[in-house]
Amino acid sequence: MKLTLFSKYKLNVSAANKKEALNLLLNSQIALNSSKINKENSLEISVSKKQFSKIKRIFDSSNIDYETTKIFGILKPLERIRHRLGFALGCLMLMLVLLFSSNIVWKIDIEGNRYVSDDEIIDELNNAGFKLGTYIPNVDYDQLHNKILLNSEKLSWVSVNIVGNHANIKVKEKESKSEEKKVLYTNVVAASDGYITSVIVIDGKKTVSIGDVVKKGELLISGIIDSQSQGVRYEHAKGEVKAFVNKEILVKIPLKNTKKIYTNNIYKEKSFKIYNFPLKFLIKYRNSRGFYDTIEKKEQLHILGISKIPIEVTTSTKYEYTLEDINYTIEEAVDLAFAELRMQMDRHLENSELVSKAIETDYNSECFYLRCKLYCLEDIAVEKEFFVEE
Repeated sequence: MKLTLFSKYKLNVSAANKKEALNLLLNSQIALNSSKINKENSLEISVSKKQFSKIKRIFDSSNIDYETTKIFGILKPLERIRHRLGFALGCLMLMLVLLFSSNIVWKIDIEGNRYVSDDEIIDELNNAGFKLGTYIPNVDYDQLHNKILLNSEKLSWVSVNIVGNHANIKVKEKESKSEEKKVLYTNVVAASDGYITSVIVIDGKKTVSIGDVVKKGELLISGIIDSQSQGVRYEHAKGEVKAFVNKEILVKIPLKNTKKIYTNNIYKEKSFKIYNFPLKFLIKYRNSRGFYDTIEKKEQLHILGISKIPIEVTTSTKYEYTLEDINYTIEEAVDLAFAELRMQMDRHLENSELVSKAIETDYNSECFYLRCKLYCLEDIAVEKEFFVEE
């Protein structure tokens, strides 16, 4: 009798339901770490309690018949932590990190930046010799600050403060003299061609009237007000301009297509990164040479589930599939085309009112075509920024 350390469930799916069950699980992105085909050609899956609950809901909703067996493990009290990459390996890595990295930078936070990204500042730090894994007692803060400011074209001040293993970087950005003199205002322009039915101005001056035909990008409400009494002044133009607009949706359904069919082959590998140094430590299956979908999961390890440590674990699971040729009849292509049309119309009419539509269809030996012309009423006003030097 084979013993198991942790409790688990075994599900047995008959040969008749095997293929449908496997595709349901893979399409639901459930990782099958342990599965095999029995002599009876049935599918046997070994899963944890958490996975079993998800699989049970999927199978029950799809009327998949299966048999269940629960196997109690020897180390039942440790089941809650069995997914943390192996208890023994996790403890060993944790002890090594705690023993050797009490004077090492674990984490870097950036404060004070608005326009310069965190990644750009991290690059500046790296170029100056400061990064994750830096030995804290060797840091010369004055020299580090000077290096960063001499090399950076965007920072005017920087301060590196370390508390424990946590580096807090505070920065100030250089101000552009040319931008200091510029003030941001807005015009309102047309988002698409249209026949105007109403104009409501909140701020600014309207430049179009009801009945006008406008092109995409044409000015509708101006943020530049020119009057004889006050001269030129600027505003943030706002408003609503409704217009009749034409839209067109083209749906193309190839009569010959391919479909993914998932096999029973699952390829999995795990790797970890201590600070910025990646290293693969476990390859559970051989590499796939066929087609596959990959699901990647990253996890930052914690001490007792509270404090993060500088170890990131990446699990990549690859699900192999084959491509099967499919030939659609005209009737099947029509159904697929109208289903696609409904989805696209929902997107096109999200902020519009449909006035009328016209549908045309055509097909040849390769494709079925559906063309739908929509006539809608919608707000075509969009704000466009401009700068004024002062």
